[in-house]
Amino acid sequence: MVTFSVILGIVHLVSLVGYEIVYNIPKPTLSLDPPYAAFLNSERVILTCRCQCSVTKHRYYRGHDLLLELERPEGKCETKVNLPVSLSSEGTYACQCFREGFVPVTASPASEPVTIHITDTLLKPTISTAPASGAVSNGQKVDITCKGDIRLPGVLFFFYKGYEGRNVQTRAVLDTEWSDTFTINSLNKSSAGKYCCRYQSAVPGHRMDSPLSKYVTITVKEQYLTDAIVRLCLCALVIIVMLIIIVEHFVTAMSLDGRHALDNTDYPSFRYRQNRVEMSLD
Repeated sequence: MVTFSVILGIVHLVSLVGYEIVYNIPKPTLSLDPPYAAFLNSERVILTCRCQCSVTKHRYYRGHDLLLELERPEGKCETKVNLPVSLSSEGTYACQCFREGFVPVTASPASEPVTIHITDTLLKPTISTAPASGAVSNGQKVDITCKGDIRLPGVLFFFYKGYEGRNVQTRAVLDTEWSDTFTINSLNKSSAGKYCCRYQSAVPGHRMDSPLSKYVTITVKEQYLTDAIVRLCLCALVIIVMLIIIVEHFVTAMSLDGRHALDNTDYPSFRYRQNRVEMSLD
């Protein structure tokens, strides 16, 4: 982005030959209204360049070429360009600010570029699930959200189940919303499966349907697997406890056997040795 700004500044120095230029004005911002990801032929877009209010002139560029130059309106910090959309409009745009009438002339770097894409159809919507895995236990809730590059007002979202395209929800959204959510409040095996969506939006002269989104898969976690794992863990715990008890009993038994063996062998020998000692003393 820095390189882009520097190139624009160098390319257009020729229009200010003989003037010293100081680049000390903050970088302006350039925006698109409406902020579509892609535009259709015959639509319009407004480019808005906002600069420091003390500047006198705004320049708009398409690529590295000067598109037009506007004087800043009195009392305003921005200028607007109403651009009709056609195939020739596709490209990257930027703007730059100047303060003239003083020496030296001061200027800003070029704004961050914005891109206008041209298409013949609405963009494919994006679809997502919550939870993201799409796998929930039987009876739990799952949300499927569809988001489109919509034109306001009057947007419809459609949700479909299965490759046969059975419609499960059609709903109009508010003018401030760019997405809609289909909620399965209590998932079961019959509601599991593959889902997709599309949206319908007003374009100049008619309404247009978007392509279908990709498919997402909603699955039900088999509860018996969870139960089996719990039972297995409990069995393993019982076995471990039993092993510990058996080992403790075995160790105790071995200890008692050792003591009995010591009493049965060593004690008579001790008495015999003791008697011999007494006889020797006599």
